[in-house]
Amino acid sequence: MSNTSLSRIMEKCCVVNNEIWYVNALINGLFKVDMETGKALYAGTPDQNEMYVRKAYLELIYCENMLYMIPYNASSIGIYDVLTGRFHKIFVSEETNEKFHEAVLIENKIYLLPYKANSFYCLDTSAKKLSEIKELKNINVSVLSSVKRDGEIWFAEDGGHNLYCFEPINGKLKQIVLDKERGHFSSVGKVGNKILITAIDKALVACVEPKTECMAYYEFEKYSSIKGERNYYIAEYGEKAILIRIGSNDCVVINIENGEIKEKAFLPGLSDGFGKICKMRHRLAMLPTVENRAFRFIDGRTIFLDDEEALSDWARSNGFRWEECKPIPDYGVEKLLQIINWYPAGKGGRKQQKNHIFETLKE
Repeated sequence: MSNTSLSRIMEKCCVVNNEIWYVNALINGLFKVDMETGKALYAGTPDQNEMYVRKAYLELIYCENMLYMIPYNASSIGIYDVLTGRFHKIFVSEETNEKFHEAVLIENKIYLLPYKANSFYCLDTSAKKLSEIKELKNINVSVLSSVKRDGEIWFAEDGGHNLYCFEPINGKLKQIVLDKERGHFSSVGKVGNKILITAIDKALVACVEPKTECMAYYEFEKYSSIKGERNYYIAEYGEKAILIRIGSNDCVVINIENGEIKEKAFLPGLSDGFGKICKMRHRLAMLPTVENRAFRFIDGRTIFLDDEEALSDWARSNGFRWEECKPIPDYGVEKLLQIINWYPAGKGGRKQQKNHIFETLKE
């Protein structure tokens, strides 16, 4: 466990030049990491009025010197100019939380796929204009993951049996119904021209050939450490599909060409495991989480994350005394993480989310 009370969870990130950019899911801030040294820097927070919001943004997309922070619990799209260091915002007329878990960049347009938002949206990055996608207005789905292929956006109904393909260039939508007897499905990825989707109630992945809609199913029940659930990430690595479960320290590798399935351990015995997988310069890296402070590349390279100074800068920039955020008898690591996430309330141990995560630590 780090000796720093403030911590990080990276659910997604993007690479610009030689830097890894990410949004911390525990505290509302944009950070970057030098891929050579592992040193992190705090870039800023788009909206000081929302600095307490947990999982304010998840998806992060880079386009023409701008980083677009797609709102999950935040109220606006955050835009960061990497040249000037300035933030801008575009308001999203969605009152719900958990708005968007996924977004896809095609040419100069970002397509926002709803999780609990009411509509699909398109952000024109040139005009900085956000509009509803009329062709998808009547599609009521919660999208947990997606993938683009040849200008198409493939996404699934979280927990359902439907796989969708949307072509932005002509507004066409295609629906493929998966085998209901095989289970319920969620996470989407691709290997070559084939689309993959994982089941949430068993250790199984479906493989769909887009042109013929032929399907194959791969089961990996014997790998007890990888269970079927929503928190999968599918990465393409040559002709192989790599499946990782968030919080796990190993993964399943499926060769789509011959059906061979293997399990690979990255850091055996690590309790907290890794987050998702990010493609970085044609290599795959497993992202750090609370305990595991390293980017672990599948080719064996490791970048250790040094983010203590960056987290300290976040605290000072947002009006906290850093001394109060270090382990002390009343507010050690475990206590502070409990404050960040949940606090017990009522009978029966029910938990409620705390709105102001550091209100007890303020002066």
